[in-house]
Formats: sequence, structure tokens, C-alpha cells
Amino acid sequence: MASAAEQRLVVAAARQSPALLGWLMGWRPARVHFRFHDHLQAPRARGTAVARLHRGIGKTTQVAVAAAWEIGNNPSIRVKYVAQTDDESAKTTRLVRAIMGRPEYRSVFPSVRIDPRERSGHRFTVEVEGRAARDATLEAHGIFGRAGGRFDLLIVDDACDLRNAVQQPALREQVKEAFWNIWRPMADRSAPKPPRIWVVGTPWHVDDLLADLAAKYPEALLHEPVVGDNSPWPEVFDAEAIASLRADMPAAAFARAYELTPVSGEDLVFPEAWVKPCCRLEPPEAPGHHRIATIDWGFTERKRDGDPDYSVLLVGDRNPDGIVVLRRMLRMRADYPTFRDLAVAETARLGVRTIYAEANGPQKGLV
Repeated sequence: MASAAEQRLVVAAARQSPALLGWLMGWRPARVHFRFHDHLQAPRARGTAVARLHRGIGKTTQVAVAAAWEIGNNPSIRVKYVAQTDDESAKTTRLVRAIMGRPEYRSVFPSVRIDPRERSGHRFTVEVEGRAARDATLEAHGIFGRAGGRFDLLIVDDACDLRNAVQQPALREQVKEAFWNIWRPMADRSAPKPPRIWVVGTPWHVDDLLADLAAKYPEALLHEPVVGDNSPWPEVFDAEAIASLRADMPAAAFARAYELTPVSGEDLVFPEAWVKPCCRLEPPEAPGHHRIATIDWGFTERKRDGDPDYSVLLVGDRNPDGIVVLRRMLRMRADYPTFRDLAVAETARLGVRTIYAEANGPQKGLV
């Protein structure tokens, strides 16, 4: 058991380092986590720090520890935390609350207390003697949420995802517009200390928000990819683990998630140049249409090798001139029962009258 003097040294060290605060609470930071925290704390261009780290490295946990540490050192701070959705941001709010309620945290920051009257899952306020707080100490939202009051520290944590960065190009631009028009202007320039911004995540697309900020602030970028079979967190992702992930995952998915190589337009099934000119909020009506569906099940030998083909369902309206307006597209890798159930539900919901499939034995029988 550590002596009283040793305990005081540990507490003093944790007060100076968010990584050591995490260590005190049972999370054993590796060298990459120390680099991550040092990067966030170092003065950067225009107060911005950008960090790209691979999947599974504990980004959000370390961000939560860093937020709790910032609050402990400055209970008057106003932190805005932004994730993909309100639900994801609320999870991190609960994690920060849990950290601040633990005895290890109290031993480092004994005077910091969350206002017990604050019950919201998206915000809380720290009690500060003599201060009537208008803004929350920590407030969390999805990227398209409402900013509310000013911030001293803005944390953008994995605001980009598959849907808003790759599958729907229009949303990718909206994410960037939300950052620059909703969140960035809420920095409090009149505060005693300059406001700071942390943007943390794994890249999805060469033109997403993380890519833009990395290009805009190259001197403020921390880039920690897997190189070969070497992860920046070798204690967890050793060469064997990396080799296994590389073998199990499609090459493009592994490159994005671990080598931090985002997808480009050339990697997409339908290039953006095809999609954008044809994009409508609602498909046009097709007078006298006949609603049809086509199905292609991915039943091949490749299914046995861990790299199954895609199964596809297309639903459209065919008019008397033979023109088809697409209404629904479902493309996924799945076993037969899963895809069958989804296809049955979709064709029934959309009122499909005729289903077409390739005239081979298995598919003909299934249809």
C-alpha cells in the first residue's frame, strides 16, 4: 500500500496530467494516450487541435477523462461536446459525470461538485461559490443540434459517420456547415483565456470535416495510424491482432478504420457525380405505374470465405413507356434469413406487385 506521501505525489501528478488522472482511475494509458493528451494541451494554431486515431484506441474514453480534468482545474469552464447524434453525445456526458463522481477524482479535485439539481442527460453544471452560472459547465449535442451559449472549450468527437460522410454526400457538406456556422462562432473571445477547439475522430471520406480541418491546420494534427502490422497501441493491437483484422475485413474498410485512409469518390458504388445531379427529396410520380422489385441473393462460394457477396433489392415504378423510377434500394451482406425477412417486409410495405429474379434454380424457387 502506498504511503501518505506517495499518495500525495500521485494526486499532485494527476492534477497536472489528464493521462495520469486516467491512470489513477484504473485506465492504463499507453504512450499513444500520453501523446494524445499532450497534443490536446499544447498551444496550437488558433487554439485548434486535430487528432486522427484508429478504431478501438479509446478516443472517447480519453476525451471524457480530459474533459473531467479540465473541469477539475477550472470549474468555471464552459465545455461544448459534439458527436454524431444527441444519443451519442449523451453517453459521453454520462461518462464524464461518472468519472467526476468517483472517489479517485474527488481525491484529486475535492472541491468540485456537480449541482445535484441538474438531471439532464445532456448537460450539467458544477457548483462554484459566488457564481450564478448562466451556461452549463458541460453541454452535449449532436452535430446538427442547437449551440446554446458560449464555450471556452469545444470538443468535436467523431462527428462524421458512414451515413453523413459517405452514403449521403449532401449531409457531409451539412456537417461542415454546422461546424462553421453553428458551433465555431460560439467561442467566447471575451473570456480571460482564449477559447480552444479539439476535433477528434477516425476519417471516413477525403472531403469530410476531419479531412478539411487536418488540411487547414496541418501543424495542429496528430496522426496515429496502423503502419504495416504496427499499431500505436501495441499493448492491445499487437502484430497478430492487426493481421487478424486485416484478414477479416474488406481492404477498404481496414484501410479506413486502422490505416486512417479515408474513401474517395472512386471507392463508392455510385460515384457522387452520378448521384448529385439526380438527387430529389421525393421521386416524381409515375402515372399508370406498375410497382416492381428485383432481387439478387448473394449465394456463392465466397460466403464461406468470410467475404460474402452483396444481396440486393431494388423497388421501382415502371410506367407504360417502360421507364422505371427507383423507389427503394437495399444492398447488404447478410445471411439468407436476414435478407429474406427484410426483402419481404419492404416489398409488402411498398405494395410491390411483381418480383423479378435471375432465372437460376435457387433464386427462382425463393421468389
